[in-house]
Amino acid sequence: MNPRDLLFAISMLLVMIGMARTGVAFADSPADPTRSEVEDGLMNKGVLSQNVENAMLSHREFSRDGSVAASRVG
Repeated sequence: MNPRDLLFAISMLLVMIGMARTGVAFADSPADPTRSEVEDGLMNKGVLSQNVENAMLSHREFSRDGSVAASRVG
């Protein structure tokens, strides 16, 4: 390992240690949504999704009783 690579590796290690100590590397992320928040966001609202394999679009609507109305778009 040449001196330049060693210096770079040491400096990166020091930067990572500094970030970890100040909490920058592990910043607080927003809390995960609760089940009721997810349900409120999905129930009786249309969701458009795309199948990765064949690129077909689908429209789905979730109901409180657990049923899903689905239709293909295009």
